[in-house]
Amino acid sequence: MKKTGPSNPRKKEVIKTLFERAKAENKPIFKTIAVMLNKPTRQGIKVNLDKISRYANDNGNVIIPGKVLSTGDLTKKVNIIAYSFSESALDKIAKNGKAILLADFVNKKMEAKGLQILK
Repeated sequence: MKKTGPSNPRKKEVIKTLFERAKAENKPIFKTIAVMLNKPTRQGIKVNLDKISRYANDNGNVIIPGKVLSTGDLTKKVNIIAYSFSESALDKIAKNGKAILLADFVNKKMEAKGLQILK
């Protein structure tokens, strides 16, 4: 069976840009994120806020190659970069941290230094 990849054009563009940045900037972290994001929907990564609070560094940058869900509370001040967020997760993040879409992170060529990947 042939792998087809994601059918969402926005997701395809983000993955393509991540692969291009990995090659252009020689930063394998972008390739790792692209590979994780390229998985089938049923294997997609979903992370709750309580897991982010448990494992993220305070005042750090966390990248989620998938969706952030709202179970639990965000107890640390962190910048969360993810492909998508649930509405209730966005409300909780606004109280303590900052939510950044992965597409914006990639297209604005933000610095990848100090990123922590959670899955």
